[in-house]
Order: sequence, then C-alpha cells, then structure tokens
Amino acid sequence: ATSSLALLNMLIELKVFKTRQYKLLTDSACAISRVHNPVSQSLVRHIAYRYHFVRLEYKEKRMTLEYVPSADNVADLMTKPVTKYVLERLRPKVVQDLQSVL
Repeated sequence: ATSSLALLNMLIELKVFKTRQYKLLTDSACAISRVHNPVSQSLVRHIAYRYHFVRLEYKEKRMTLEYVPSADNVADLMTKPVTKYVLERLRPKVVQDLQSVL
C-alpha cells in the first residue's frame, strides 16, 4: 500500500491522475475483514504499523479494498515463481490494466 501511494503521488505530480483515491487488490479475505472490522487487535500486534496505515487510508476514503482470487492475482507475477501457463494466462490482464491506466 505504501508503494502504491508513492507511485500515485508521483503520477499526480506528473498530472497523469487528478485524484488521490486508489484501489488495493488483495487475495486475502482475512486482510479485508480486518480493515472492515477491527476486532481482536491483540492478535495482530506484530503487524500494527502496516495494518494501521491501510486501515487509516481506508477510513479516510483514500483507498478501497477489493478481493481478487489468487488465480487472477497479477501481483504474483512479480512476487512468486510462476509457470509458463500462469504467465501466458495473466499476461493479457497486465496489458489491459496498463492500457486502462494510460
């Protein structure tokens, strides 16, 4: 989320975007439920800094959270080893997402 925010701020300065609202896609239903319903804080103390940042951004309506199934998560291309099949299946989504931004 912090990397997304830094990139968004740069794009705003370059006049590519006019708004500061952004969407965070995640394949973790648990993470989404933690942001929407902040209960059991003692169980997540070890991730407090990152969690509170995301929760604050969501609460201030600067960020929206959206669930994306693990099979459709294009971020996995950069964070996990993927097979050729997965790469070929997700490649059109990456190109489509880039074209919609530009």
